[in-house]
Amino acid sequence: MIVGFFIRKPIVQKILKILMFIVTIIAIFPIIWMILSAFKTRNDILSIPPKWIFSPTMDNFKEALVNRDFFKAFFNSLIICSSS
Repeated sequence: MIVGFFIRKPIVQKILKILMFIVTIIAIFPIIWMILSAFKTRNDILSIPPKWIFSPTMDNFKEALVNRDFFKAFFNSLIICSSS
């Protein structure tokens, strides 16, 4: 097998590991960005250039749970998901 022969070479293994690491970082970055944005204020989220250092706040969670009727929307989503 030609493919197995090339994968066994140490330099090819190192290049593949580096490529897998880069792809993993690219795949995980949006999730990390979303989690960090949940703790930012609206001005911090929309600022250009993006703020990496900020003072975290829980106001977004308070607004989502109290002011936006989160539980009604969650219940509606639960009904749609369970019926499909």
